[in-house]
Amino acid sequence: MKKDYKLIFFENFNNLNNWNFDIGSGLKNLWGNHEKEFYTQKDDNIYTKDNKLYIVAKREKFEDCNYTSARITTKDKKYFKYGYIEISAKLPTGKGSWPAIWMMGQNGLWPIGGEIDIMEHIGIKQNMIYHTIHSKNHISKPYFSHKEIINGVSDDFHIYGMLWEENNIEFFVDNVSYGKIINDKYTNKEDWPFNDYFYFIINLAVGGDWAGEIADEDLPFIFIIDYIKVYQKSC
Repeated sequence: MKKDYKLIFFENFNNLNNWNFDIGSGLKNLWGNHEKEFYTQKDDNIYTKDNKLYIVAKREKFEDCNYTSARITTKDKKYFKYGYIEISAKLPTGKGSWPAIWMMGQNGLWPIGGEIDIMEHIGIKQNMIYHTIHSKNHISKPYFSHKEIINGVSDDFHIYGMLWEENNIEFFVDNVSYGKIINDKYTNKEDWPFNDYFYFIINLAVGGDWAGEIADEDLPFIFIIDYIKVYQKSC
């Protein structure tokens, strides 16, 4: 997959200098899908250890929420356009957990800027992995959405990959292709905004419209990212 590609970005989480912290809740900050967590920068919600990133969702009263977690982005620090991306991650278990590795357009406006969900997972469907892309004209019915069963997503690290080119996006798990969308008809950003620069988002939500009810006895939820690599074609 990486033939004729060179590594341009390697995040091994020896620090978090490439990242910003989103602080707040869906109630106050208007993001999310009725999720129940308050995103913090507290050391018990997010930390690095042995060059890995840990995001921990906990049951605790904080501000207007009964749960805490963390969400980080590379907005205004690192942007990417095209290439092969791979992320090694070990996913949480538990009813109500909702980890995600995704990207948004550099203007930060949704949905006109676009959204690429490299990996989403919900605890009520333990071994199901989802890949989706959204644009302004394809929100409730995405232009592309795919799911597959990957056994052991919470037992071991798996590699979630994406090959992103001008008119196609292909998703991989452990170097196996699980879905490809080819744009052969759209030239406008309302349908295909994926020819611009995007930034990374990593978060662990609790509950919400998709993840559903929360089993408090299953907390804490622990989401671990080993590394992120971005490759681009050599000139």
